[in-house]
Amino acid sequence: MPCLRIEEGGKTVWMYESKVIIDYLDQRFGAI
Repeated sequence: MPCLRIEEGGKTVWMYESKVIIDYLDQRFGAI
């Protein structure tokens, strides 16, 4: 299972669903 750990503003967020990860990366870095 893919997961992504993100540290923002001193808090850590774990994302476990690939759709959520893809949406986050797309939003953050633009279309891949």
